[in-house]
Amino acid sequence: MTHTATLDSVLASLARPFRGCADTLLDLRECACDGRRVGTCVRAYFELQEEAPDQNEARAGLNGFRHWLEDHVEIAVLDGKNSVCLETWPLMLAGETDLEHFCQKAMNRLRDDRCHKASLIHLEFRFRPALAA
Repeated sequence: MTHTATLDSVLASLARPFRGCADTLLDLRECACDGRRVGTCVRAYFELQEEAPDQNEARAGLNGFRHWLEDHVEIAVLDGKNSVCLETWPLMLAGETDLEHFCQKAMNRLRDDRCHKASLIHLEFRFRPALAA
């Protein structure tokens, strides 16, 4: 099953409990299919989490979406001058409720736990290479 077919199944589980977020769901699918705006997919997760009705169906759908993201998206650490990938990290969203806080933790991890020779470092969300091909 392709990553977009799997995503369609995940989005179907989100459609009913998030009927007021149809634009977000459609944007999410478009971004996932074009493979270029992966950060928009991650942002959509946090937006949906914020809008989530307190229903089991909504929580189950979000949980499926989180798993899809974690299976298909990674964080790339790039040399900012020549865009060479220095390392990748798995995307782990369990327990995360805010995109800004999540990104701040990633930057702190880079600053506190890593030592790269590059003078300029970029972090970006991207689809795992096997899926991007």
